[in-house]
Amino acid sequence: MLMLVVMIITGCSDDKISDDSGGVTPAKDFSALMTVLRDMEKKGEISTVKQGTNASTNRPYASFYVLQPVNHYDEKWQGEESNSLWQRVCIVDYQGENAPTLLNTNGYAMDKKLEECRYPDLAKLLQSNVVEVEHRYCGESLPTGTWDWQYNKAIHQSADIKRVVDLLKSKGLFKGKWVASGTSKSGMTTTFLAMHYPQTCDMYVAFCAPFCTSLTDPRCGEYLINTCYKNHPQTVRDQWDRSWQFMVDLLQNKPLLKEVLEYNRAYLVSKGFTNYAQASESTLKCNLVNTYYHAQYGKAMYNHVSDWAKYIPDDIKDYIPDMTNKEHQDYVNFLRKYCYLDNDSLTAWGVVTKSDKIENTVANSLASKGNDTSSDDRNADPYTMQTAFELGNYMLNFSRVKPYVTDAEYKELLHLADAASDEPYAKYRANFEPIAPQVKEFVKTTKAKMLFVYGENDPFTGAGITSEDIGGNPNVQLLMVPDGVHNENFLDANYSSSVEIGPQVSKAIKDGMK
Repeated sequence: MLMLVVMIITGCSDDKISDDSGGVTPAKDFSALMTVLRDMEKKGEISTVKQGTNASTNRPYASFYVLQPVNHYDEKWQGEESNSLWQRVCIVDYQGENAPTLLNTNGYAMDKKLEECRYPDLAKLLQSNVVEVEHRYCGESLPTGTWDWQYNKAIHQSADIKRVVDLLKSKGLFKGKWVASGTSKSGMTTTFLAMHYPQTCDMYVAFCAPFCTSLTDPRCGEYLINTCYKNHPQTVRDQWDRSWQFMVDLLQNKPLLKEVLEYNRAYLVSKGFTNYAQASESTLKCNLVNTYYHAQYGKAMYNHVSDWAKYIPDDIKDYIPDMTNKEHQDYVNFLRKYCYLDNDSLTAWGVVTKSDKIENTVANSLASKGNDTSSDDRNADPYTMQTAFELGNYMLNFSRVKPYVTDAEYKELLHLADAASDEPYAKYRANFEPIAPQVKEFVKTTKAKMLFVYGENDPFTGAGITSEDIGGNPNVQLLMVPDGVHNENFLDANYSSSVEIGPQVSKAIKDGMK
């Protein structure tokens, strides 16, 4: 498998690969880039050219905006702002006109501070330029006129990216090979670009990209319950099982559950969720179970269970707390905190997380532009909105706790776990048409060079591309990372704790490209 990966990526560049630091951008090269960008700005091809220094590389970056039609298939569009959006683009790093270019097909908003845009491991490996395109309807890439969520679809974002790439290629400063890449939703965006416009780049690398077939696709939840850690030593499997058994034991211990729920009520109210002040025990129970299951999902994505195993509570099935005892009070509050498994709690407990928190709030962006978001659904989350139209979403598997909740509570758990079941998303669900079947047909026959990378312990792998989907297509390769999680940091020594597959792949690719 490694040799197949090498053969694909070898064709991406004839340029010499140096160390992983990303090198130093020659001043003359960046100066030439800025001269071209300023000229494009004068001609009206782009807008608002800026430059700064990247915090992680200490090298210069450039940003600008490209005018895009809201509807790429409207023949009447003549470049007028009334039916357009200004899409934000960032040249995160520029190594020179002959260097390969890594295209980050962002599925969300860019970092609010452009100087914090990452220089990814794949860019370090290829010693490449990095171009990042913000997803439409996210961050600052918002419609200037009529707001219609039906145009926040993959086919339009693919057309956005193609126009940006074509524009940059036409200026002669990006002559090397282009590699499109992204992780999770951004990896989906990479795949959609290959599907809609396969000639845009020379290769497409998608990390951890799920393709859900329904609004409540059960495969990721089932993978989380049944497959994560399946191939690990018994001690690790026991840790994972204990983590699930905790909630079952808590639900069976009625006196303890009651006290934990009251602590959780106080916590929620303190965070501003005043609707829980008078909430029933049943409502609080559903909230806690749903929170815990999402926490298990999130931690499986980014951490190995051994990272938090020592904090899994001991057998609590028969534990009756004495709430007049300070130690018992503290332990009950600890149980409440453990149910969240959140970054704040894990940081306090000394667990280092591998996740990068992504903030993606359209409402904040609109507010900064002086637009009123209170009168319509423009402040909705663009990702969740896209799930309602075409992406679908995963459903958690509550089978373990089903015997310990009422039928009404189980129904409520399914409702809480369905991200697009409430307004403003619910009204668009009737138009849901999954894009996943198109992707599965595409990978069987495409001539585009593609690589899909998935982590063995990542629940999103349950909805990933499989060897059966590829069906022997020699242009598409699939790599499963033993013990891998939900990220693309393959140069990190911890990328795969059981097998150093990241360094192995890196070395194999470098050797093949010398």
